[in-house]
Amino acid sequence: MIAGVIAGGIPYSASVVTDPYWLSVSSLLHFDGDLKDETGRVWDQLGAPIIGGAGRFGECITFSGSSSERVSSTSQAFGTEDWTVEMWVKFNSTSGHQNFFENLNSSGINPVGRFTIYQFLGSFRVYINLEDRIITPVPSTNTWHHLSVSCESGLVRLFVDGAIKGSWNSSGLNFDQTLTLFGAGFGTDSLYGSLDELRITKGVARYTANFTQPAAAFPNS
Repeated sequence: MIAGVIAGGIPYSASVVTDPYWLSVSSLLHFDGDLKDETGRVWDQLGAPIIGGAGRFGECITFSGSSSERVSSTSQAFGTEDWTVEMWVKFNSTSGHQNFFENLNSSGINPVGRFTIYQFLGSFRVYINLEDRIITPVPSTNTWHHLSVSCESGLVRLFVDGAIKGSWNSSGLNFDQTLTLFGAGFGTDSLYGSLDELRITKGVARYTANFTQPAAAFPNS
């Protein structure tokens, strides 16, 4: 059994074949040859990111660093409840500005409830409420890293490879924006690298202390 605290006192185990929080999962994409979301959510693709090739588990989606490549879905505001966003990410380069997950509105402006995860000059950054709130170095390029941002009662935490790298108290902020993007931001440079196993959970902060990163693809039930 893996050490660490996960919401509800349930530890993560590599042998788990079902997700105790499955009913709270609002998106789960494995990128195994397509953009299928196991929850039934529909995603729209812009440009031609490559779906396929060796991922962390199975296949993945790869972006070239162009703002013309991104994937989006609507009606996914996080609100004021607990939530978790997690994925595996591999950078081909850490140069420049690479937005790879964003929740904002369809105008592409900077509303108070905007939430962005991006890479800038070799550091992971979590941007909330008009400022960078958490910053930590990217461990390495050409290597898969598990990245998670969770929100528990307003406390936002960033984990890289299961280790907590920083936190910020959102003080009751309503994450009320409805447009979710991955691979790029709204009109900004995209990830130059790959994503795998993208999961969004609403109502649960899955990780609240250091944990061992998942050892298999996320379950579909």
